[in-house]
Amino acid sequence: MELEDQKIIYAAASMPNIPMTDDKAIKAIKQELLKRQEELKDVPVSDQPTRARLEGEISKLSHYLSQAVGRRGKPRMTGGAVERSRSSVKHAIDRAISTIATRHSALGNHLQKSIRTGTILVYMPVEVPAWHF
Repeated sequence: MELEDQKIIYAAASMPNIPMTDDKAIKAIKQELLKRQEELKDVPVSDQPTRARLEGEISKLSHYLSQAVGRRGKPRMTGGAVERSRSSVKHAIDRAISTIATRHSALGNHLQKSIRTGTILVYMPVEVPAWHF
């Protein structure tokens, strides 16, 4: 891979709100999916190799659509580097709270109820614990 190609990939990965696919591709995939489903209806039950191949193709096409298309049928957008960072921090906090909860259940419960992750990280205790040091 050339340096210019690497720059393009890095730029695309770091920029949010880039469609994962376009409407034309979604339409083509949906047509192929319908075509395979119709073919499967016409294949006799005894023709297992053909049925297995078509079922595999249908599964792959469906999976692709579920990953690339949102609830309203529009292409999903990439999250970019900021979204990946936010997600990584959220998962790290969740893992840390789970680890804490295995050793100190009361503290784990307190942290679970008090820490909110999202666009910003917030510690807002439901009730302030009586800290003893």
